[in-house]
Amino acid sequence: MLPIIFCLQGVFASAQEQPIKWTFEARRITVTEATVCFKASMGRGWHLYSLALAEGGPVKTSFTFGDSESFVLKGNVVEPKPIIKYDKYFDVNVGYFENAVVFQQEIKLNDELAIVNGTIRFMMCNEQVCLPPQTMEFSITVD
Repeated sequence: MLPIIFCLQGVFASAQEQPIKWTFEARRITVTEATVCFKASMGRGWHLYSLALAEGGPVKTSFTFGDSESFVLKGNVVEPKPIIKYDKYFDVNVGYFENAVVFQQEIKLNDELAIVNGTIRFMMCNEQVCLPPQTMEFSITVD
């Protein structure tokens, strides 16, 4: 009976795993400029939605930045070209990413050291299910 219990524990553990992993990096461009990178790695079969989606569809990915005197945002968060397909469940064309994607935000530095923090709101789906939208905090040191 013991091997069955271990097998079931493995099923429950894998069901609780998140299908996405976020990593962050800051790259200096010049003494006063940097790019903050947000990399999302998705599990097989999962996709993450684009920054720009039509109304009535899934929740788009969005970034909110905390106020700081040590840096200023330059423009908006940018993304690579998403996959665009009609989604029969939402009845609209949607843009999304599979496997991995890197979002980037350029900043102008007012100090030698800056801490860029805020939140990421996103939604993920696979062919069978969509997870509820999630909000996650981030904090990235630029030095």
